[in-house]
Amino acid sequence: MTVLSLFRQVVENRFDPDALDSLVSFGGRPVIGFLDTGFPEELAIAAGFQPMLLTGDPRSGTGTADPYLDLSAPDRVRHLIEAMVTGRYDSVDVLCVTGGDRWLANTHGFLEAYRQISATPDFGDVYYLERVRGTYREHRDYNLHLQREFRSYLQDRSGAAIDDDALAAAITLTNETRSLLRAVSALRKQDAPRISGTDAHTITVASMLMPKPDFNDALRQFLASEVPTAAAQSPGLKRVFLSGSSLDHGRLHEIVEALPAVVVGEDTEFGDRYAQAPVDPSIDPMEAIADRYTFKFPEPWAFGVKRRVGFRTDAAVAARADCEVFLHLANDTSVGWDFPDQRRALQERGIPVLALADQDYAFADAQAISEKVAEFLSRLHGEHNTMRKAEAEA
Repeated sequence: MTVLSLFRQVVENRFDPDALDSLVSFGGRPVIGFLDTGFPEELAIAAGFQPMLLTGDPRSGTGTADPYLDLSAPDRVRHLIEAMVTGRYDSVDVLCVTGGDRWLANTHGFLEAYRQISATPDFGDVYYLERVRGTYREHRDYNLHLQREFRSYLQDRSGAAIDDDALAAAITLTNETRSLLRAVSALRKQDAPRISGTDAHTITVASMLMPKPDFNDALRQFLASEVPTAAAQSPGLKRVFLSGSSLDHGRLHEIVEALPAVVVGEDTEFGDRYAQAPVDPSIDPMEAIADRYTFKFPEPWAFGVKRRVGFRTDAAVAARADCEVFLHLANDTSVGWDFPDQRRALQERGIPVLALADQDYAFADAQAISEKVAEFLSRLHGEHNTMRKAEAEA
């Protein structure tokens, strides 16, 4: 099996912790599930837990969870809760819900209430780790306080003390993961990208599912020996940047790259952004973790519009994108607020934008999305040819 095949199988089996354990052994470590990238993996690793991203299944319906959810709940949250209440993650020992995104944070209360009427989901514990919405110093200090409480909980739950040496080792490990993922990202920023956006997304999600030492070893092997034989992208493909709602599956990448296009980057939490902002290894480990998870560019709610738009625009320009596809999942209002300003800023930098508005999490009508993106790319191609002809005639 190639390394890339392993990563694909890991992501394909992400709804089944037992199947994952058979692919990449957790070594008997208890599994702690998390829902977004605001979760401080370093603390869990230092306590001897195996962190694992929990996601919905885009192939399933949401009929079990729907009667209990507000009609305005985002589709991603519906699929996530459906996976939980239908028992897919019952082998998870601890679920840590991190505060921040309102709907993901509400998962904690929903599950506590649902467990009163059903035997599922059968998590050992559900822990709520609040995360203050903001980047002032007092926000960071309060986050540090909450993370220290979480450290104490993990020590009590695991029976293992988390000393500073264990934390430093965990920081080194996760920083190495981020460094390797940045190397993968660089491969698709080249003039002729050497890896598809679909494969880059698969590798990134696999890093949130596998034991970090095993993942890092496998990715080093991939970078050393498999990249030259990976499917190289032909010249002339449109370089597409993805923005907007975060997706924990690669369906949009697949739809775009079935066209004459390659996804060269994205500013979402399950894409390039996961590899950014390493933890500072030169200061007290808890202080460094608090800094990283407060001040890194996170979900949209923590920064003002101007900073958010600036970050996203700069990321698209750095990827040398020909265009951007902005995804708005139904009811994901926070990213929708940014779209007008973001489109204006990108157009000023010569990057046209296509909006996919009010989409469902599973992309049930993939053909319609494909046709819309294809028409957009075709129009760009025609405009490019018209400009070249005008320049030649001049």
